[in-house]
Amino acid sequence: MSTIVLDEKYAKLPKYAQEDLLHMQRRIAELQDALRAQQQDTPSNIQWGRTYMPDRANGYLENDEIITFRMRQRPDTYIRVRLDTEGLKISGDCRLIIICESSNCVTVIERP
Repeated sequence: MSTIVLDEKYAKLPKYAQEDLLHMQRRIAELQDALRAQQQDTPSNIQWGRTYMPDRANGYLENDEIITFRMRQRPDTYIRVRLDTEGLKISGDCRLIIICESSNCVTVIERP
């Protein structure tokens, strides 16, 4: 990881604010490094990120990888998605509703 240096425009800030900014910039750099370390360049059936934006992170997951989503309304509730040879498998810690929006788009929500 490279050395983080604050811009001169922050020199007039109090010392504690400068230290907070340095800490946040270091944390951002650590998270970006961790994300790059997870990137897999070997093509698979599961691609993540925005490939049309080369400055953004993107890559591939292993073919049988399970992707887990945490629900915002209930942080202890998860929905898991896995792509296998039979299709898309969706399961959750709650009752789910799958709404067909169009021929190639669905919405998965927790059933109230």
